[in-house]
Amino acid sequence: PLLYQRGKDAGALTPHPPTPSPLSQLNFVGRGAGGEGGFPSAPRYGFTGRSRELLLVERALLDNRAVVLHGFGGIGKTALAREASLWLTRTGMFSGGAVFLSFETGADEDRAVLAIGEFIEGAAFSQKSPEERLKFVEEYLKEHPTLVVWDNFESLFDDQVTAPALRAGILKLGARWAELRGGSRLLITSRQEEVEIPLAAKVELGGFSHRDALDFAAAILGKEGIDRASLDRDALQRLMELLGNHALSLALVLPKLK
Repeated sequence: PLLYQRGKDAGALTPHPPTPSPLSQLNFVGRGAGGEGGFPSAPRYGFTGRSRELLLVERALLDNRAVVLHGFGGIGKTALAREASLWLTRTGMFSGGAVFLSFETGADEDRAVLAIGEFIEGAAFSQKSPEERLKFVEEYLKEHPTLVVWDNFESLFDDQVTAPALRAGILKLGARWAELRGGSRLLITSRQEEVEIPLAAKVELGGFSHRDALDFAAAILGKEGIDRASLDRDALQRLMELLGNHALSLALVLPKLK
């Protein structure tokens, strides 16, 4: 494994490793595992490689209140955002937890606020008025470092998915949260680079590196019960190169090598 540390990076070795708060564990592992507004399940073939990209996301979040992780569809943005959230809550950077909201089928300002409030207070949060909800959530974000993940954000700009009026509300909220004081951060995944959130830093995600692609292929073949020794290594590498080391393409094609 490789070890990187720079500037404000958290110390790699400490006498007392940080322990995430119970609330952080609840948000990510409990409510976050499958419920509405929660993080998606772990990828079928696990999370492989991406150590450099994970470091880039961490550094971007250290230096910026809003970060856009952008790249082609199926390249692995959601998986990386999920892994970053899990890692950064475990290491204590986000002691307030991590909250996930997908925009794939549409969302509005109230749903974005509810996603956070219900992680904190449960279903009772919805009984508050819209004004009370927003005030409560923003006070929490100011006082408790929290990672808010907005996934599939490109859908916000599709009029068939999100009405223009709702889009304007989300963009206003995103810009507002990007300026909140404290340690909370907004991580946005999107196929498009420009998401109309001022001050947002950009991190581009491409295909796997050669080494990471090989590790991912090994994970796929192992889970599918395919004997790697039975495959022509050079032919396999050429196939992977033709697929551009693209995560979803590899996950769809390699299992067919049985």
